[in-house]
Amino acid sequence: MPHPCTSSGSGHGVSRRPILLAVGLGLLAGCTTFQPKDLNPATTQAQLENRTLTDAGLQRFLAAHGAPAAGEWDLLRLTLAAFYFSPELDVARAQLTETEAGVRTAAALPNPNLNFTPGYNQDATGGVTPWILSYALDLPLELAGQRIYRTAEARAQAEAARLNLAAAAWSARTTVRRALTDLHAAEGAAILWRDQQPLLAKPPKSSTPR
Repeated sequence: MPHPCTSSGSGHGVSRRPILLAVGLGLLAGCTTFQPKDLNPATTQAQLENRTLTDAGLQRFLAAHGAPAAGEWDLLRLTLAAFYFSPELDVARAQLTETEAGVRTAAALPNPNLNFTPGYNQDATGGVTPWILSYALDLPLELAGQRIYRTAEARAQAEAARLNLAAAAWSARTTVRRALTDLHAAEGAAILWRDQQPLLAKPPKSSTPR
């Protein structure tokens, strides 16, 4: 007895057009292949070395967030630059995009599966095509709220990826703020050192005995 969610059939005398269509669809389905891309360390190094505050993409990014580069490079602009160039944020954004796509996939109904096996009848009489087309259509059934649970799990993963992105952004801002604080401290120490140089250049006064 066939499965209640599977329909199958076979027969003689089918027209050639459905056979050719089915074969064509099978060939088209097998045309998608993975295209590997070789890593080029020299190109990657050049891209990293060309990351500067004058980058045209960075200028557009700053302007889009209401902080054009025409002003002083303050904490806001440097933080936005860190957001633009940070590889950790790139990874976190990609993970968030992947998990959000996973939510849509989990919420969708499973696709039916059509299988066909063409055959050839050598004993076919004249006027009847010798080709035989056997097919099976599988319609997956999900019971006990499987799709609901799967969607809830995918949404939890997306929320975790969203929190991971926020943590990466906060880490980048903290790093920029710490570096900017160290810079201001170093500039203050340099000013203090310059002010003390004339005093240190004077020869010490000699004390005369009474």
